[in-house]
Amino acid sequence: MLLTRTYNTLLLRDALAQRALPLVDAVAEAILARRLDDPARQEYATALISGMMTLSEFIERLMRQHEARKRFDQDIIREFVQGAYAATVKRPPSETELRRAAERVSETGAVEGFLNDLYSLPQAKHNLFVSALGDGGVADLILIHLKNQSQREEK
Repeated sequence: MLLTRTYNTLLLRDALAQRALPLVDAVAEAILARRLDDPARQEYATALISGMMTLSEFIERLMRQHEARKRFDQDIIREFVQGAYAATVKRPPSETELRRAAERVSETGAVEGFLNDLYSLPQAKHNLFVSALGDGGVADLILIHLKNQSQREEK
């Protein structure tokens, strides 16, 4: 009798877990952009059905995985690269430029190196110079330089 009850409980749990699989698949697809392997799908579905894990805990567990962090970091890095291009060279990066810069920043964390490379592009230098001219910045610098030079000559 006890064995039959245990068996029926397991069957019921497995049947309920099967109903939770679409939820597990949808969450995994949204976070990891892939389906979990079958043992993991079953484990998460069973944990959700049995109350051993809440949906929030399941989502948090997936978000802590390296591939999820890397995927979401890539989105943020790509936005950063696009913004940096818009601010310096006044155009969006090509897909190749975007991919290379995002990979470099992601792999090395070299934001400063990326920005230095971006500012060394001729178009970025031109835009910075034009921007400085428009604000009177270059003219002010020339006047300060001439003033300092004449003061040195007087000494």
